[in-house]
Amino acid sequence: VAHHAGIDLQGKPVMIHDMAITENHSLIFDMPVTFSLERAMGGQSAFDWEPDNGTRIGILPRYGDGDSIRWFDVDTGYIFHVFNAWEEGDEIVLDACRSEHTSILGENDLGLDGELARMHRYRFNMRTGTVEEGRVDDTPMEFSRVNENYIGVKTRYGYASRFHPDRGLLFNGFVKTDRESDRIDVVELSDTQFNQENVFAPRVNARAEDDGYILGFVRDEATDQSECWVIDAQRFSDGPVAKVHMPKRVPYGFHAHWVPGQDGRRR
Repeated sequence: VAHHAGIDLQGKPVMIHDMAITENHSLIFDMPVTFSLERAMGGQSAFDWEPDNGTRIGILPRYGDGDSIRWFDVDTGYIFHVFNAWEEGDEIVLDACRSEHTSILGENDLGLDGELARMHRYRFNMRTGTVEEGRVDDTPMEFSRVNENYIGVKTRYGYASRFHPDRGLLFNGFVKTDRESDRIDVVELSDTQFNQENVFAPRVNARAEDDGYILGFVRDEATDQSECWVIDAQRFSDGPVAKVHMPKRVPYGFHAHWVPGQDGRRR
């Protein structure tokens, strides 16, 4: 641990699932998914959606103490996963998957559409203390990723999984985002195929941000088969360049990672 800072949150304890960093700052999400031990001991979920608890994002200097954090009130919502964040002059930019509300993969009476996250952009002005925010695209998506060699600096491309249009919280599409044009490309799966989180694997000696491959497991419920799909990120709309058959079923899961091998390559 290189640095530790205690941060006072408003209201009740909350679930913080992700955060973001820039060259000089850390971004902390204080959003209204509250935690209650009493609820859990009473047989209910420990987590609950309480919008009156407030929604704000704190920006902390990388090695600052808790008193140096600056809070920005934002529209009510929840962020499970970020794409990236970076600094542009007086502003800090954050791209993330944001939903209008969440039940933590459970059920509520607020409606499924608001449960599905979309790409959302925040611009925090550190000089004026103001924030601008808005939805980038209506495509429902989650598990946002970027080329990890670019975390904390300005990125053009992002990757995610698209929610199935008719199957709630299941995924059946690979997504690539282009922030220069705000274009969203989707590699579609069939109605019986479902994927999970995908990961970007840079090509050895890559020269461009999107010079690499998107890897992700795809399960076909009709054939009872699992495959690992490999998509050239620079030719994303062409679809997979390879489909690697898995000898056994790969269960649905959440997160994925691509780690470097001893030879300097990633695997």
